[in-house]
Amino acid sequence: MYRGLFRSHFLVLNGRFGHMRVRNILSKEHMDAEAENAPLVCQFSSLGSLQETWLLHEFKTSLTSRKGGGIRANRAGVQLVWPTVEQVRTSLAGYSAGGSLPCPQRNLKPFLSPLFHRWDGSESNRKEAMPHIKTYLRHSDGKLHFFMLTSANLSGAAWGKLEKGGSQLLVRSYELGVLFLPSFYAGSSFSLSANRPSRGLSHHHKYEFIVAFGEHAERDKLTSGERTTTVVFPVPHKLPPSKYTPSDRPWYWDGVFSKLDRFGMKWPMY
Repeated sequence: MYRGLFRSHFLVLNGRFGHMRVRNILSKEHMDAEAENAPLVCQFSSLGSLQETWLLHEFKTSLTSRKGGGIRANRAGVQLVWPTVEQVRTSLAGYSAGGSLPCPQRNLKPFLSPLFHRWDGSESNRKEAMPHIKTYLRHSDGKLHFFMLTSANLSGAAWGKLEKGGSQLLVRSYELGVLFLPSFYAGSSFSLSANRPSRGLSHHHKYEFIVAFGEHAERDKLTSGERTTTVVFPVPHKLPPSKYTPSDRPWYWDGVFSKLDRFGMKWPMY
């Protein structure tokens, strides 16, 4: 578990708050070699005013840390899952769903354009529902290297910004998140079968983790006379996410959209 704190926090090296807390935890985490090039997928319901250096260096450094691993600060390594204008218009709630997706047009800075990917909740039977969940993860070849469920949207206020040459971290909002790590389940990714015991797990079981969304949280099967428990990890959106097409526009709530939604409404509605 990690948390954010509403104040300027000076104990940066201790990694107690914000993205520095996540950096501290992940830097001690052994991951598969594939994690080196695994994209960081950020899915959120509010987009702050981001600085390129903060997102693609400071923040990414924290969330792509791993034990003994290098860090490649390139744009292709970050994927932002954010609904398009058309997805909001055709959603279950129509344009009104956009009122819960705060993002002014000024926050859609040019450097973000190649990073945007479409929200797709069809895996969890929420294809036409707009998200309010916030998740952050890294994945590759069907393997989930970590998964985070949090209250923190994508902003420096929520995650914190390093200041004064990295000597302090400024966090402006209270946030709380839970970080799911493969090592807790005796593995280096959520898609591998664990062969060694772990906290809270039976020593007589093998545990296999798959990235999917299912009706049942887990199921048992017999493998070579040994019982194996396969746990379905409920990632709420499609992996890998689909990159925006040339005609896609990221949602911004101060826009003017005349094409009618399913309720015959335009945006704004007044």
